[in-house]
Amino acid sequence: CQGDDCCGAEGCIYSAALNYDADADQDSGFCLFPGCIDEEAVNFDGLANVDDGTCSYQPCPDFNGDGLVQVEDLMNFLLVWGTVYD
Repeated sequence: CQGDDCCGAEGCIYSAALNYDADADQDSGFCLFPGCIDEEAVNFDGLANVDDGTCSYQPCPDFNGDGLVQVEDLMNFLLVWGTVYD
């Protein structure tokens, strides 16, 4: 192959990637996928290669902010389930 046009355009061909290139017709192998890249987090994403700051380390949220996940947190969650706020 000689010249720039005969081999095609390399780039990221995956539309979900941060650096997707609509003009690319060959994968260059350097796509950037956002997500949680910390294996210790409960929402670890094995496909992600760029940390987007969404890692979560606690499986149940502490809704009342007392540092503990207890029945009261579940009750607070259930009280507002389905509530529509304007």
